[in-house]
Amino acid sequence: QLLFGHTDNITFSDVLNADAVIVGSPVYNANTHPYVQQWMNNFQIQADLSRKVGAAFVTAGGLHAGADSALMSILRSLMIFQMVAVGGASWDSPFGAAATVYEEPFGDQNVARPDFARACYENVHGTIHPHFLHKAYQLGARVANVTFALHM
Repeated sequence: QLLFGHTDNITFSDVLNADAVIVGSPVYNANTHPYVQQWMNNFQIQADLSRKVGAAFVTAGGLHAGADSALMSILRSLMIFQMVAVGGASWDSPFGAAATVYEEPFGDQNVARPDFARACYENVHGTIHPHFLHKAYQLGARVANVTFALHM
């Protein structure tokens, strides 16, 4: 069973009932969005999440706009709760999956945007470049395989 949601509607109880959790966030000043971090900060520290697999994905405005820092921030938070942290499927995505949504050639920076910050975390075109979708798919497959192996 797959549960997909937002920090507004996914509860810590949902995390407790999951075998794996993939946390996603827009990059926000080279870190996770404050709402995502606040959501993770509200996990119950005494809970045993040691048999759960955790992974991360982010969307960034540019190629060097803090994606790795944001991925590591998510992974560090998950590891505080003893989750088994899983990175991407290859050397070029070691900390999870990251997508560039603004910088060329993956986004159109010529489109006028009154609020640059929104452009970095809202995909105005409604699509993610296939290269990054493939990495996200690979991350999901790796999380599923590690979760299966952990629970055999």
